[in-house]
Amino acid sequence: MISSLPVDDAQHNIRIVNLSEDFSQVCLELNVPYLDVFTPLKTSENWLQEVKKMTLLTQDSQVIVS
Repeated sequence: MISSLPVDDAQHNIRIVNLSEDFSQVCLELNVPYLDVFTPLKTSENWLQEVKKMTLLTQDSQVIVS
């Protein structure tokens, strides 16, 4: 199982962290591998720049492809 990725929304990221912790615990109990990609990516400048670019390209739930 792989965690969710950070997004350009602080409140949403808080929900992702909470959900990720819950998923991690369930995976541990079920002996299922769990990869937390959220934690390292939340401080990655490259990742955050790309997320911001995609956020700017998204309007009214439609992705604008250039």
